[in-house]
Amino acid sequence: MLEEYDFRNDTINPNLEIDLKPITVIRPYQEKSLSKMFGNGRARSGIIVLPCGAGKTLVGITAACTIKKSCLVLCTS
Repeated sequence: MLEEYDFRNDTINPNLEIDLKPITVIRPYQEKSLSKMFGNGRARSGIIVLPCGAGKTLVGITAACTIKKSCLVLCTS
């Protein structure tokens, strides 16, 4: 597992044309979660820990739209 993923300079994995809808609103605590995941043009740990109903799905989708690469999502039931 990589500690950091240099997604901006990754020429092996193709970019995906995915974006959030312009009307999407990210809450401040979701933005804080995303800022911990991204820094210096690199992605760090993609483990999202937020309370129930806090918008983990939106944070994950926003992360995927940021890196614009294929993503694997694992969830427990």
